[in-house]
Amino acid sequence: MLLKRLFSRCKERITYILILSLFWLIVLIMNNPFESDKGYAQSIQKMGEESIGATSVLQKGNAVSQTFIASDDRLESVNVLVAAYQRTNNAKVKVTVQDSANNIIYCETQDTSAWSDNTYFTFHFARQNNSRGKKYTILFEGIDGDESNSPALWYTNATASLKNTIENGEEKNYALMVTATYWKPVLATGYIVCWAVLILLSYIFMLFLQTADEKTFLAFSVLLGSLFVVLNPFFHVLDEGTHFLKSFSISRFDWLNDVSNGKIGSYVPENYAKVIQFESTDIKSLFDTNLSQTYFSENQVFYENPYVASVIPINHAIAAVGILFGRLLHMSVLGIIWAGRLANYIYYTVLCYFAIKNAKYYKSIFFVIATLPLAQWLAASYSTDPVLLASALLFVSICLKYKFSDQDTCISKKDMVLLLITGICIASVKYYIYTPMLLVFFLIPRKCFAKKQRSIMVCIAAAALVGLGIIQIYLLKRYPYVEDRNGHVSIAEQIIFMKDHFLFAVKNYCDYFVTSINYHITNFFYNSTIPSISALLSVITVLSCILIPDKYVYRNKREKRNMLILFTFIAISIYLLIMTALYAGFTPVGSYGIQGLQSRYLLPILFFIMASLASAFNVENHSQKYTQNLAFFAELNILLCLVGNMTIAWTA
Repeated sequence: MLLKRLFSRCKERITYILILSLFWLIVLIMNNPFESDKGYAQSIQKMGEESIGATSVLQKGNAVSQTFIASDDRLESVNVLVAAYQRTNNAKVKVTVQDSANNIIYCETQDTSAWSDNTYFTFHFARQNNSRGKKYTILFEGIDGDESNSPALWYTNATASLKNTIENGEEKNYALMVTATYWKPVLATGYIVCWAVLILLSYIFMLFLQTADEKTFLAFSVLLGSLFVVLNPFFHVLDEGTHFLKSFSISRFDWLNDVSNGKIGSYVPENYAKVIQFESTDIKSLFDTNLSQTYFSENQVFYENPYVASVIPINHAIAAVGILFGRLLHMSVLGIIWAGRLANYIYYTVLCYFAIKNAKYYKSIFFVIATLPLAQWLAASYSTDPVLLASALLFVSICLKYKFSDQDTCISKKDMVLLLITGICIASVKYYIYTPMLLVFFLIPRKCFAKKQRSIMVCIAAAALVGLGIIQIYLLKRYPYVEDRNGHVSIAEQIIFMKDHFLFAVKNYCDYFVTSINYHITNFFYNSTIPSISALLSVITVLSCILIPDKYVYRNKREKRNMLILFTFIAISIYLLIMTALYAGFTPVGSYGIQGLQSRYLLPILFFIMASLASAFNVENHSQKYTQNLAFFAELNILLCLVGNMTIAWTA
């Protein structure tokens, strides 16, 4: 019976099956998982800490050699950190690699013009199958260069795996910044399995999707979106390291940052800085690094990181719950990272599920936004953006549920509590810039409230906003941090400049909006491995709102006009506040252009834009399968992003 029903469903969705199969054929051709030179089956032995100096330049007559001990079998390359002194060098250097029996396994004369500054240069050779525990020496000999056109090599402290460097026959008390690369069959197998699982899940989801509703969203999240929890290499999500530190501190009930010797930061485990700097704390780590067996130490040290000290820490608390759970279970570093991410993703999924479920109208728009690749990618990270987005969608959905209700329905106590909680999450992020969104509350008819209920809610909300403001002012005064990553940045000076050059600022805003809006739209489909297909799908998905069959039909032109004015005002005012915040607090004083504005900041206002477009274009669509097709497009979008993330996760 089950097989019969499955066969029947396949027959019904033969078009989807063919499109999905063609999609995978194109993806597999362009991202062949069986290519052995992609690095997906390689592990890297990191033997040194941070660089502390550079050798003499590799000019004619100079020679530098470094011996290291291989940690594993199947050694296939050595990587050395180069110091090119921010110039293009053209000297020739002979590079030789020998094994412990003095057999030469690599010998080439390199043109150093290809050696980039502060970059690891790789020397590939025939795979050494039985390399574990053996000594290998890499020798650099200058051929024809001088001090003006020759590179040098960065060095660090010697370790058990890195012996002292020999420079021009003299033994030094340091070692070159060397890493070694090994081929791992288990990684090759794991990578292929990962592809197979992703392809299989894509067909399972396709067979059981119904329409762009909450049930399909839940299946989407469980089968596909949740994969980002393990496929997001740590730190690849924007500012994730900073957000992780804040959530980690909160999990230890340390809500505010510490100040030590005038520096802002937090007290963390003694090995925090070392274990958290891994380039690839992801699914690959299960197979090939000791990170999955590494634990945070008990001893505490001060760790400087001032970047979110003045941020109200409410939205960081969600991930902190997951971290606390992982710490109580004595999980490894990798387990704790995933636990915090999973907490964020569960919060995002639950709130978006009820946002879609509440929506009688514009349900498909809520679905499309919640399943955007950028939103899902962020949701499985330590970013506060998914907490903001999920809270915004639920807040708007609850308000519109009562606005568009055909009956005289009284607002439930549960919805009042949810409105207050999500409203606080919206207001507390990024210094109040999303508060105009709270105006949607006033769309709820007065008749939905019992006597004085509405006034009490407004008073509580106002008190909460005032309280948040007091906390924000306190944090700004306690942590007087000035942004130092972007040149001369000063909020006070930038505001004065904008007043004195008002027309310049207006032109700057307008130019930035016109030149960047297309980029932001296409960047909602983050990390695609096939940009051309992703760009096409992005345009189709965003403009799909015009044809949605579940748009609200307004009773008269006045009601429609008022709603469009409100939605447009909210979208424009928040966009201007975002630009102003980044122009004042992140862009160098007097500069033309706006630095730091990222597409993720626009996700919370996307509903107002799409709903306005849906209402502005009076297009009727009675297609029964339109929203089902939307859900299928959402699947293709997320698969492109997952493939891109999987590639990074296995090659980082």
